[in-house]
Amino acid sequence: MTIKTDKIKDFNSIFWKIWGVNNRVYEPLDVFKIKRDKQRESKKHDNFLNDDKKLSNEEYQYHLNREAYNFYDLFTIHLLNNTKQVNFYVHQLNNINDNYRLFEKLQFKKDQFINLFSFQIAFIIENMNYNYIDISMFDNALKDNSLIPFFDKYREIRDYNNEIKKISQKDLATQLSHVNHDLKEIFEKSEIFIEDVTAEKFESDLSKWKKNKELPTFTKMLVIINTIHKVSNEEKIGKLFQLLIIRALLHIQKEFDISESIKLELIESVNKFREDIKRNYSINKEAKIYEEQLKYLIDMPDESKELTFKESLLHLESKLHEFLKHNNSDKLINIKMIDRELIINKFNKCKTKKDYRVLLSEIIDIPENNAFSFLINNSYAFMRFIISVKVEDKILFNRQFKYLDRAFGTLLSKGTSDNTLIEFINLLKEETDFLKCIDIVGDYFKKCQV
Repeated sequence: MTIKTDKIKDFNSIFWKIWGVNNRVYEPLDVFKIKRDKQRESKKHDNFLNDDKKLSNEEYQYHLNREAYNFYDLFTIHLLNNTKQVNFYVHQLNNINDNYRLFEKLQFKKDQFINLFSFQIAFIIENMNYNYIDISMFDNALKDNSLIPFFDKYREIRDYNNEIKKISQKDLATQLSHVNHDLKEIFEKSEIFIEDVTAEKFESDLSKWKKNKELPTFTKMLVIINTIHKVSNEEKIGKLFQLLIIRALLHIQKEFDISESIKLELIESVNKFREDIKRNYSINKEAKIYEEQLKYLIDMPDESKELTFKESLLHLESKLHEFLKHNNSDKLINIKMIDRELIINKFNKCKTKKDYRVLLSEIIDIPENNAFSFLINNSYAFMRFIISVKVEDKILFNRQFKYLDRAFGTLLSKGTSDNTLIEFINLLKEETDFLKCIDIVGDYFKKCQV
């Protein structure tokens, strides 16, 4: 279920193509290809992909989380208001993004990926249903594996006798062209420029979209949604996110060659979760839904709440504990490294700084495609850091601290300590037992984070 690509780290391109944006997005409004100088950002992004050692840990962490931040700001600041409804949709979609990347690093199994996607889709759709937003188009589109139900619905109009009639595809294309022109004029006031699209081009697009030969771009999905009239703003926003989800599923299915059997598993899982979530909503037990969610993913800190560093840590700690209870926590936490005992024994026998340097050179990260490489390499970073203290070389120590801090998401550098070499030399003093050194440094970092 993981996405196979030669540039797996270039999540920026992968992420935004899912939503119909075919260029890198460094700032939210880059989805519209605004004209500005992106050279500096492009260079840093290339460094992130090809040689991330050139980046500071703050820059590295920013690149890791940029898609989620920009996705949130795009909808809550630039396109829509930061209402409870919009925040819920965006936050739950970002939960898929954040957890997918974690699951991929930990090499979770196919079923865990399916549960992640299906629970979140079910949660969003049943939340809409609970709030009286029509989900019939989404249901038909998911069942038909097509965007046609959306276009067929938008062809419906009421005549002077209040009877529903369907306009032709040509007339719908003309209507889309008019709406596109209106949006273009609105966007230009904010110096956002989108292309004029003729009715003939939209008619050609509609034919391709109906056959799944192509999928609408992000901008054209905004145009499609704005052809809806005489509905509440909440209804229109709900339809936009329904369209985005179906578009995303069709893109992933086509771009990454998802098998028919996995598609059917996903739909079956979505339907199962929807029944459970709908039942909990019907008896006013939304809290129970969030409890169930933690069986399948980690609910990340809410982007709309300006949490302090400590509050974010406490939030993640409580969610992670519950998630691990349902997802092989023993396997995730107590990973046996083949050479762990060997490293410990060698450390305990070291007598000189040269001995420690030799040991440091022997601890090499395992390839990223190996199972649990993410967790094992983080453990190695912790070992190398302790050994670097014993070497008492400031340049070496700073380099190892940077690697360790990056492994822990820059949490260490945001603590209350200056994290100097002298601090750690004094902390470990004459201690030569590796396991005791690990405990001493681990306890020290925990106290600094509080």
